[in-house]
Amino acid sequence: HGGAGLKSAAMSEASNHDTRVVEEIRALFRREEYDSVVSRTAKLLRLHDTDPPTPGSPRVAVASPGPAQVLSYARAAALIHLRKYDDAVAALAAIAPPMHPDPASMQVSTAATFAQAYALYSLGKLQDAHRTIIDLRTAHEKNGTGDGPAKPNPLYRHFEAQVLYRRGMYAEAAEVYSQLLDMQDEHVREARAATT
Repeated sequence: HGGAGLKSAAMSEASNHDTRVVEEIRALFRREEYDSVVSRTAKLLRLHDTDPPTPGSPRVAVASPGPAQVLSYARAAALIHLRKYDDAVAALAAIAPPMHPDPASMQVSTAATFAQAYALYSLGKLQDAHRTIIDLRTAHEKNGTGDGPAKPNPLYRHFEAQVLYRRGMYAEAAEVYSQLLDMQDEHVREARAATT
């Protein structure tokens, strides 16, 4: 019985630490202290990569994939705000592929993939940005929500059109924008039908 109690107490302490870390990172973002976000998350991620944790240590709090993903994503987002796009792409590479089975990890991976596409776009690596956003859009539309394919995400489509335009692929960009207008028209029709 004593071992289970210690384990439960360590898990509770880890959960409290997770909450404090998340709130600390959020506060740094609100104050636009992006350098501090980068250094704090880097320190926490280093703790994650060290030797096995002892119960109640800060490493317990970031040992599961979810918190490590969130820390990596927060670090990358801060790097994007600092316009350190090469560093952001490197930070996002490990968490970007949206192939994680659980919904929380999938959400972070999807956001990371979109951020990676944006960072590549900002670096002028338009072909890589285009490939990344196409892969994300395709995965989103294919995987759906469990009850069939998802509807196209307008944010992904809009960004895809921007990339196409910057690549000089004007006809393709115009086609995507036309599809976005069709999606908007469909949304308006659905909203009207729901209110009548």
